[in-house]
Amino acid sequence: MEEKHFSQNESNNIYVYEKENKILGVIRFGKVADKNDISHNAEIHVLYVEPELKRNGIGSKLFDYAKNYFIEHDMKKLIIWCLKGNEPSIEFYKKMGGKIVSEREAKVHNIELEEVGLEYNLEDKIKLIIPTKEYENQAIEYKKEHFDNGEKTLHACSKWDRMDNYDEWLKLLKSNSKKETVQDNYAVTTQFFGVRERDNKIVGMINIRHELANDFLRNYGGNIGYGIRPTERRKGYATQMLEQALKYCKEELNLEKVMLGCYKENEASRRTILNAGGALEREVKTENGKIAQVYWIKL
Repeated sequence: MEEKHFSQNESNNIYVYEKENKILGVIRFGKVADKNDISHNAEIHVLYVEPELKRNGIGSKLFDYAKNYFIEHDMKKLIIWCLKGNEPSIEFYKKMGGKIVSEREAKVHNIELEEVGLEYNLEDKIKLIIPTKEYENQAIEYKKEHFDNGEKTLHACSKWDRMDNYDEWLKLLKSNSKKETVQDNYAVTTQFFGVRERDNKIVGMINIRHELANDFLRNYGGNIGYGIRPTERRKGYATQMLEQALKYCKEELNLEKVMLGCYKENEASRRTILNAGGALEREVKTENGKIAQVYWIKL
């Protein structure tokens, strides 16, 4: 089976399933077509699978491809219009998570038709969870995914990338979470997993340093560090995690502002900080020769 994606522009993307040069399924998707629709910014315009091949998972895979495209491009409000009375198609779209929210009349080749609109909110909810024994296997797999991707350093992991024993890591987190037991020259830190609610999967890690307790943090490390696993990047998860971390800093730690740093070359992280209200204060050269940007966010 061969898959091809033809991207013409933001309003019109085409993705096809082929076998032996025969198209078995096709989906066309992009920006919402109705310029008066201010509630949605994404639309699947066409989804077609050869009748004899339905119920073989091709339709679901085509749908998921478009869904992932929308998520990566921050298009989270999806609408699909389907002929009213086409119950097989309506049931398929409902199975994929859609809810009927409206109806409309449409005219195609001078034929008046009635359509129903199914809406999707593509933003997966992320919650911050204190690491526990329950997540041991996931934490090991999380680290392995980074290593397999050629990344030997995990961001915001409180040394998990340098430890093999999960129980010992939990003890370290507990020790460093209190002023009375924190390691010398370390900041009191609260460590979180970023966990996706729908499948309880660890998608990222974030730690909150209660104060800028050493030169590294004061220079560019900052109060908050975060990282996302390679397969879950560009889905808006860092934005959600940072929002919740900022709320924690304000409500639990009574901080009035926090400092964050990121490498200048890391455009995704820079956008995440700016979207959270970050104001650039300075740029500094780090020990590895890279340029880091230092931001402050008022709470």
